[in-house]
Amino acid sequence: SKPSFSTSSRATSIPMPMQTYKTRFLNTNNQQDSNMKKEEIGTLAGIVWRALNEKGSLSFEDLQRETQLDTESVCTAIGWLARENKIEFDEQNGITSFYVYQERFY
Repeated sequence: SKPSFSTSSRATSIPMPMQTYKTRFLNTNNQQDSNMKKEEIGTLAGIVWRALNEKGSLSFEDLQRETQLDTESVCTAIGWLARENKIEFDEQNGITSFYVYQERFY
């Protein structure tokens, strides 16, 4: 028999509220939720990118505070965004800041 697929489990482009996200994806009491999937990492990356796009350059600590995400989630999102060339890094006085990459043509 053919497997049936439900569209209700597919991701939507509508961002979910932070508390819903935390309850759904970061529930550490449920072993099944502890392994991140690409969809979840993409959601984290979207949260971090939006914060950087709205606020500009942010340190790691400021980024955590702004997004209300844990260390692992912010690191994962930064890695995803860096690999996709969506963010840049700047270090001044030993503090690394992150900002949205803006391609410019002259």
